[in-house]
Amino acid sequence: MLFRYRAKIKKVLPGSQYTIIYIDYGNSETVPISSLRPLPSSCSITTLPAQSHECTLASVKFPSIESDYGFDALDRFKDFTEGKSLPATLMSKALSNPGVYSIILYTNSQRKESVNEVLIREGLALHSKKKSSVITSSSISEKGKKKNFDQVLVEAQEEARKERVKISLLHYFFIFYFIKIDLDFLFPYLI
Repeated sequence: MLFRYRAKIKKVLPGSQYTIIYIDYGNSETVPISSLRPLPSSCSITTLPAQSHECTLASVKFPSIESDYGFDALDRFKDFTEGKSLPATLMSKALSNPGVYSIILYTNSQRKESVNEVLIREGLALHSKKKSSVITSSSISEKGKKKNFDQVLVEAQEEARKERVKISLLHYFFIFYFIKIDLDFLFPYLI
């Protein structure tokens, strides 16, 4: 028996290849044109809506995969999401990309911490500065004063910057220390 899956063409590639996304599962792959068939009307999206939706993390800007932290960011995101069902809050439909939803994705069912916030706090993504006014359970400070989601992300980004400065200073200290050891070894009578 031959199985058919509903898909949407995302990109046309050279050599009669197509990048498609399966609209009921959310995964994508590149296939030859010979694997594609038109949908029968009984399977159209007007009869049965797509069972998955393309989403992006709200107010998060990921590095490109080719950048220094690109693969690290992708791996960390996979740590949170692969093989898991996670709760999310729908923020909006992305205006720049119709059909894509902007979400806050939570690390667990208690909704205390968001994947959005963790990736920024760990320095693997940046706050995109797109404003939201949503107050979420992860937006409550230690003193109980509520902050909006963007405030939480800005604070997480600042925390990541401070940590990065500490790491950089430590790195320079070790470089200086090892250079001094080398100089002491090479020129013991100069100092």
